[in-house]
Formats: sequence, C-alpha cells, structure tokens
Amino acid sequence: MSIAAWAAHQARSALEPFSYDAEALGPWQVAIRISHCGICHGDLHLINDDWGVSRYPLVPGHEIIGSMTRCAIPETLDSAAAPFAALHAIMPAVELLSMDEANAAVQRVADNRARYRMVLVNPA
Repeated sequence: MSIAAWAAHQARSALEPFSYDAEALGPWQVAIRISHCGICHGDLHLINDDWGVSRYPLVPGHEIIGSMTRCAIPETLDSAAAPFAALHAIMPAVELLSMDEANAAVQRVADNRARYRMVLVNPA
C-alpha cells in the first residue's frame, strides 16, 4: 500500500510531499486512514535533529486522528476513556490547518504562537 505524507528530508528542512510503500500488517497492528495530525515541539526537535536521533526522510506528527481501515488484532479491546471524554466534553485546545500549511504549522510551534497543538487536516 502506498502512503502519502509530508516529510523533512534533512535536518532543519521544510516539509515536502513524500510517499512510500508500507509493509504488510503484522500481528497486533492496524492500518489507519489519518484525517488529522498534531504538530508539537517534540516534532520540531525531531525535524531539526536537536536530539541527534533523527533519520531522514522523517514524517513528523505522532498524535493522529483517523479511521481504522484494516485490523490484525485478534479481538477488539474496549476503552472507557473515549466515552468519558465525550460525556464530559474533554478536549484539548487545537488549531486546525490544512495539510498544505504544514510548514506554517511547524513555524508557529517554533515561534511559540500555537495555542496548544497545531492539527493538520488531511483532505479527503
């Protein structure tokens, strides 16, 4: 399966469209069609290789929202966290930007101009 993403190709570089072929799902793995992706200071440190551990191309964004499209988990585990959060309207303060504004989101995080979390919306 071909994956479309945005990636930094070297330290301190702008994000650019990037695609790669994903491996087949292994046991206990899921495939998710990502609709939203958070960008935070940790992602900025990885893009810039501030911690000396980054490998490129690097696709930032470890906080995602999406729909599970395939599942290799033997049984589904239920969680009370999501229903509790929905019942009590618990949610973070986020700012939504379109995916083509990925570099603007990274810059706003770098400049400390994000309210809490920048979220990139993947067009359908």
